[in-house]
Amino acid sequence: SEERTKKKVEFTLNSISENFDKVIISSEAFSNNVADRGLIAQRLKSLFPQAKIMVVIRNQVDALKSMYSFLCAQLGKNINLSYGRPSVQSFEKWILEQEDFLPRSYIVTLKYYELILEYQSLFGKENVSTLLFEELSSSPDHFFSQIEDFMNVSICFNSGDKITPKRNKSPTGKALFYYKLRNKYPNIVPSKYLPNFMVEAWHKILFSGGKGSSSLVISSEIEDRILAFYRQSNKQLQVELDINIEDFGYIQ
Repeated sequence: SEERTKKKVEFTLNSISENFDKVIISSEAFSNNVADRGLIAQRLKSLFPQAKIMVVIRNQVDALKSMYSFLCAQLGKNINLSYGRPSVQSFEKWILEQEDFLPRSYIVTLKYYELILEYQSLFGKENVSTLLFEELSSSPDHFFSQIEDFMNVSICFNSGDKITPKRNKSPTGKALFYYKLRNKYPNIVPSKYLPNFMVEAWHKILFSGGKGSSSLVISSEIEDRILAFYRQSNKQLQVELDINIEDFGYIQ
């Protein structure tokens, strides 16, 4: 409900102390495909007409591996269809299944050029900044200085601090076996009858020894399809929007 949300936003903004002159709102829901992303952008423009937009992007291959590992860590319980529920049996199968509902898939959300262009058309090119996730870990000073310059704020960040983004682990063999059993017998849920400490211990056993998401592999055929899917959008990021993604291994 646009009107109900607008009232909530106005109430919240009016209740903020006058000591704060800027409000930052961050949500994955702004860029996923649960709802029409263009409509989300239009309503954000209606609610915050003078806003500045920051979009943080990540190498698509790394993002796909990380999301798959995250879904596995959730034991396949994530109900958001755009993330590729329900299969967590293999990384490759998860990617292939999304092609059955491509317009609402997670893989489509990683076409960044189209989303950035939409926000530029609504808020103005000068009010949209694109940041690279990779720079957060490789050069955090530069990452935060970009935010400071764009937002005209001062960020309390010690340049000596090391930024280590959390990395999701790929599923273990034990976990994959469990997923296959669960998919085969979906109505059998032993965790409903066990105390929480036993469920938590079982989860630790399932995921102990998992490798980083970078260890996930797919066939050359699927890899070629992924490369072809993102190549044009990434080229437009690099050339038309002058975003330096080449140094971080983005698909070219």
